[in-house]
Amino acid sequence: MDGPEFAELVRESRRFLGQPSAACVASWTANCDTLVFTTDELPYVTSGRSTDWQRMVLRTGYQRRNQLGLNVNTGNNRLSLTGTVFSQDGISLAQGYNQYMGTLTFENVTGRLRVGVTATGSRSVADIGGDVQLWGEALANNPLGAPYDSAGVGVDHACNGCTLKWKPTPDPLRTNPLREAQGYIRQQTRDRAFGSAYAELQLGRGFSYRVNFGPDVSNRTDGQFHGAQVVVGNLPIGNPEAALRSEHEFAFTLDNILNYHRNFGTSHRVDATLLYGRATPWPTATC
Repeated sequence: MDGPEFAELVRESRRFLGQPSAACVASWTANCDTLVFTTDELPYVTSGRSTDWQRMVLRTGYQRRNQLGLNVNTGNNRLSLTGTVFSQDGISLAQGYNQYMGTLTFENVTGRLRVGVTATGSRSVADIGGDVQLWGEALANNPLGAPYDSAGVGVDHACNGCTLKWKPTPDPLRTNPLREAQGYIRQQTRDRAFGSAYAELQLGRGFSYRVNFGPDVSNRTDGQFHGAQVVVGNLPIGNPEAALRSEHEFAFTLDNILNYHRNFGTSHRVDATLLYGRATPWPTATC
């Protein structure tokens, strides 16, 4: 319901209960409104305004991706560079995602030796924003409630220079969802670097030896902050809270490969491969 519809619902409920007086039940007047609605609600009742709480916590979302690439071939060398920047604003306040990624590929051939490396690095930052309580407050709040102080009277969306009210109405279970969006912060960050390097040597007589090395390093953090007036389970938590969780991981693979390729005449060929590999697990350091 918008403001006028909700105001009429309140009036009808009071008339049904015989409130606030017999005269008001018989003929509802503006004076009856002053007996039923609070001082915060009356300006909205008399002017026919309302607060669209869902619209207050929504915004226009967008996505943007920028890519840049470079490829170079000179003689025995090949080089490739790519970079990507991706950003996204969520449709809810304080929600967004940013990712930065770059990849390098290089290969060189000198005589019987071939070497190459591929490396990728990335960083992602996710702003989780308010949890389900944000939308719970936006759905349950009274459309006659005021989101801002007197400086923001009549403002139905963002307001510069206004102070957010904690309690839009006297309802003890309801708080301002805009305060919820400001007071609940959660950001997750992940940095990762991984790749593969190799060297291959032609030994002659059909033999070749190749070594591959692939490291993988990762770091993740999860930070949260709850302001004193953030609502959890319909009650303010009372005291501000902050927490930070961090995880560090490292792993690698190392392969040693001996290949044998030999043709015998025009009808026979022998291919053989010997492989010895080693891989580490993903030990995690958490704090």
